[in-house]
Amino acid sequence: LTLANDIFELDLTTPAEEPPALIQVTGGLRRYGISSIEYGPGGELWFVGGDLGTQGVDFVGRGNQLWVQDAPLVTGTITDAARLLTDPNTFDLDGELCVTGEGALVHNLERGRVHLLRITLDGAVSPLVTGDVEVHGTAAGGDAIVVAYTGPSSMGELGLVTPSGLHPLTDFSAALRGAGVTPLEELSVTARDGGEVHGWVLTPIDQEEGHPVLLVIHGGPFTQWGVSFFDEAQVYVDAGYAVVMCNPRGSAGYGEAHGRAIRQLMGTVDFTDVIDFLDGALARHPMLDGARVGVMGGSYGGYLAAWTIANDHRFAGAIVERGYLDPETFV
Repeated sequence: LTLANDIFELDLTTPAEEPPALIQVTGGLRRYGISSIEYGPGGELWFVGGDLGTQGVDFVGRGNQLWVQDAPLVTGTITDAARLLTDPNTFDLDGELCVTGEGALVHNLERGRVHLLRITLDGAVSPLVTGDVEVHGTAAGGDAIVVAYTGPSSMGELGLVTPSGLHPLTDFSAALRGAGVTPLEELSVTARDGGEVHGWVLTPIDQEEGHPVLLVIHGGPFTQWGVSFFDEAQVYVDAGYAVVMCNPRGSAGYGEAHGRAIRQLMGTVDFTDVIDFLDGALARHPMLDGARVGVMGGSYGGYLAAWTIANDHRFAGAIVERGYLDPETFV
């Protein structure tokens, strides 16, 4: 079983009476999980994908990177000449790609945000959209760049990118804000081994003491909680719960070492990270009732929720939602 996929090119200059020549671009010594492919104006081939190792199965915690194939392609050969333009320790791309005459526009996951970057053929990086935003789609034409994005009080807008920043073109979430959006409080906690656990806390607006607490664990595990409006968390906090959610080791957006830290080690530092973050949130907020704490999660979050209640017995309730409970068979 391999999780890799390969790029092929059809030579449409082949005489009409002959079948088009098929050129295999990738699939030699290096195998990729490829998400997006585009030609550049100079004929070079850009693609976003993860390096899955020589067998195509080393996918755990592998962030997508940007590659360019600018060597001549020859029918019947695999050149393995794609150049890596991004550093896996710094970049974790979401798979989207938009190529212009000035380079490739990509989306980089970074500490709960998704920023828009421009990367040139020589690897130079220019941030175009940063801050508390998650960019989900990009289109470019002429001198214009338009993105779809979400934010702390938005479920999705369109914006124009200019040298001065991001300028909203829509306000679809005006009614949402009018109904009331509880803000996120960003929090960093020092883990028991000295590392950082980063995430967010939502507290009911009445600021009264004694609120029950929900520790909410994301799936993946190579995904991230982010800064954007999260409807489930808003419903919980509106019902009187405080919501605690973090990106433990194994999550995306913090570099490859962070994502691969639980490879063949699930239920180790990911477990202690979520517990340490919970304890940090309880210590910071006297309004949170540490005697009434629940834990919940789906998929891998379901696995870690089940693991958590087997190893820490403080929880008054737990929801294991569509849990990924049998890693040996990947069920």
